[in-house]
Amino acid sequence: MCQAAPNRNDNLNRPMGVKMGVKTSDIGEKTGKRNEVQAVGETSKKKDLYGCINFSPSLSTDAESLEEIRVDMCRKHNQNPKNHDWDTIETQLRETYSLQRDNINEGECVRDLLSKWPFLFTGRCLFLLFKLLVGLDIRNTICEAFSKKAHRLNKFLKTESGICKETDELIREAKVQTAKDSVIAWPPANILAIMKYLSEKEEEPCFTVDDTSTRSEAADTDSLPWIVCSGKSVLEAKKFRIVVDRVVVLSDLTSFITSLSALFALFYIRNIQYQHGASATLEFIQRCFVGINPDKGSKSDRKRKSSCAGSVNAKVLLRLINQMANFEWTTC
Repeated sequence: MCQAAPNRNDNLNRPMGVKMGVKTSDIGEKTGKRNEVQAVGETSKKKDLYGCINFSPSLSTDAESLEEIRVDMCRKHNQNPKNHDWDTIETQLRETYSLQRDNINEGECVRDLLSKWPFLFTGRCLFLLFKLLVGLDIRNTICEAFSKKAHRLNKFLKTESGICKETDELIREAKVQTAKDSVIAWPPANILAIMKYLSEKEEEPCFTVDDTSTRSEAADTDSLPWIVCSGKSVLEAKKFRIVVDRVVVLSDLTSFITSLSALFALFYIRNIQYQHGASATLEFIQRCFVGINPDKGSKSDRKRKSSCAGSVNAKVLLRLINQMANFEWTTC
């Protein structure tokens, strides 16, 4: 099990009905002004424009019709999954999107959302909702980014004296693991290399559990989204689960990229900040791999003191982004 994140105890003591967003320290004590990613558990609806194009759509005036569709989707979920008409389900999700966002923005916990919207956190529906919210096909975007940038990223990190040896070790281990078990170990190796460069914790936002771990053991996390890797290490993992609010929302995933895509989708759909111990890495992926580059705001908690474990100065992250962009330009 991973080491606890600096804010883990606060999250564990948080009532299950309250989501995790920006800490109260992010709320101006004197002015009362808020950052774009706002605190949760409030009575008023949140507004987060950080990369979103459809965060809080107006509710349809025909609320009764939306509720009928929602009930029908619950009924379908109780049927044999083999009989699910996914095209119809996705159409219904689009039709009820405004009601879903209203429930999410009001701060309903994952268990309540799963009860009302049982298809909400299934793989294909999660990616659909991210596309409606942000306008991107998250999985295809990350897949294309890895295929185009991973090799150049490794070459760049090899030029950095402080990270060169560790990057070489990760690449060698990824080669061995890929040949041994036909596990595609390159994507997690790339992520771990970035984390080492930024001096962040590889236990966040992923941690490993034994292959025989139960569903409840896998859900033993704080409220933030996590990738639970079944195996001895992230590189050796063959199965992945996604947990948020200590609820396993996706299980039996066999692709790290799919798992990473689902993780990003949850951070945005649920309006949650990145884990502090991996926030710079996640923001690097967000900007360089996913292509979400808002001029203002951040999903990283940069108001923590620099002495905190895992904290990364914003200038360090910006330098990495610029160096990587220059390296791609001069080596392509």
